[in-house]
Amino acid sequence: MNNFTAEFLQKQNYLGTLPSMKAIQIMLALAHSKDSMSIQEISAVTFLSQSTVHRILQELIAAEYVTKDDLTKRYLVGTGLFELAMTVRTSHFLINAAAEGMQKLNEITKETIHLIISIDNYATYLYKIDCKLPIGLQSKVGNKIPLYCTSGGKMLLAYAPDDWKERYFRDTELVARTSNTITNIEKLKAELETIRKQGYSIDECEHNPEVRCIAAPLFIGQGTAVGAISIAAPQYRFSHELALSYTEDLVRIADDISAKIIRNG
Repeated sequence: MNNFTAEFLQKQNYLGTLPSMKAIQIMLALAHSKDSMSIQEISAVTFLSQSTVHRILQELIAAEYVTKDDLTKRYLVGTGLFELAMTVRTSHFLINAAAEGMQKLNEITKETIHLIISIDNYATYLYKIDCKLPIGLQSKVGNKIPLYCTSGGKMLLAYAPDDWKERYFRDTELVARTSNTITNIEKLKAELETIRKQGYSIDECEHNPEVRCIAAPLFIGQGTAVGAISIAAPQYRFSHELALSYTEDLVRIADDISAKIIRNG
């Protein structure tokens, strides 16, 4: 049996009272263990029944958070959990790097500023600064939106590796969210090329008929985008021309954030 601290076991005992935390209990046990663990050992330190441990392990294996050695019948932390940990670490790092620049952009535009990354083939709001005007947007941190019809999403698609993009186009149905949504793959590919050349992307009310956005990329290296920042506003006060008028400030601030990411990375 692996050695576990009294504090760890006490925490496991508490978590055991919360049904939704059972999977986390098991992942914590595996993460704290120096060796692989059997179902019996996991059961002993998590205070969960062996049948419960077995059932949840199957779900965690399917999600790649846990891996099983078929020869020894023992379990280890899977690659999915490492990827999750890296995502969390990267998220905090990006927010810290981008927050000051996003605040400057908010002061300039008075509009909503988003920090966007790609998760599970969706553009995801990682951080947000609300607009300073009476009417703002209802977006929330953590919300997932399509890549193909949003400014930040199209920016991330534009700089994604070619093989990844091909899989995305193969597996994703380009559903028309508004009358402006691009649903033709070849037309979308052409726009992504234009985005790379001009260094910014615009969502012309393609996801929400009442919202226009403009985004610029955040880089972690030459040609490798890790995220995007965008200005988003109701289209009635954010015309195409006004959005373009912020391009210089948007790209400059995005470049400053990228330099900070690379310098501190």
